[in-house]
Amino acid sequence: GYVVFRASTHPRGVDWREHNVRFRIGLEGIVGWVAATRELLVVPDVRQDARFVLDPDKVTADTRSEVAVPLIVGTNVLGVLEVQSTEVNAFTPDDLFLLKTLAALMAVALDDARLYQSQREEAYYLNVLLQVAENLAVTTDLDEALETIVRITPMLVGVMRCALLVYVPADKVFLPAQEYGLTLEQKRAFEKLRIPADNGLAFDQLAHGQKPLVIEDVATTQLAEIEYLKIFDVRSILMVPMIARNEVVGAMVVDQASRPTRFSQHEIDVVMGIANQAAAAIDGARLTRE
Repeated sequence: GYVVFRASTHPRGVDWREHNVRFRIGLEGIVGWVAATRELLVVPDVRQDARFVLDPDKVTADTRSEVAVPLIVGTNVLGVLEVQSTEVNAFTPDDLFLLKTLAALMAVALDDARLYQSQREEAYYLNVLLQVAENLAVTTDLDEALETIVRITPMLVGVMRCALLVYVPADKVFLPAQEYGLTLEQKRAFEKLRIPADNGLAFDQLAHGQKPLVIEDVATTQLAEIEYLKIFDVRSILMVPMIARNEVVGAMVVDQASRPTRFSQHEIDVVMGIANQAAAAIDGARLTRE
């Protein structure tokens, strides 16, 4: 796991957060060591401690002493409070008492904020599913239902594009069903897609693993066909299987076009919920035909 930078009084703090500065727990930095051991650590002279790691910009090179305090609630470490000084052996017992007290208050506040955010996300998730269900209730056929889903998903999730593909198990292939947000040229290319699910790449993993697949940077992945990436001008992709009665019936793909994106677990859960309703619509249509 990692300890991820969130805030600082240093002017470069905003940049560090935007660049997702982080330390491997137990392996990198004093902060990583404290997160692993769950113990307060005082370093009188960081030049004598191999665990000390400079910030990416090395603007804190004048640091001489440091204190790191774990933020703990119950048995969970929520983070680390780190304080640095340009003086050697700068921290007194009174300083340590104050920092421990502050860390305890911060941990409680952080835990309360997470609980509140979790409750808000749960309410939003249920509202999204209700809106999808209400929209599907007024549709008359499968194509209309899937078109409704690809149109409302970007609004509900906050993505630019959404595509649905149906899975044909006899041929082990995904075929295009509906899309939203593509250019005319991209739409024509989408309609011609025939994506195999037996080649070890992304859709193969989706069909057999039946789990969401996130590709943060298509330029560094071996999971997607290059020609598809060039045609659709995409950078980050969230792919979700559509599952009905324990069988994959299709896939939902959302993205922000060429803009790099890091999908949160909440966003993944919301897309999964919508995909499940799409899967139910596809499965219901197949049962009706049979």
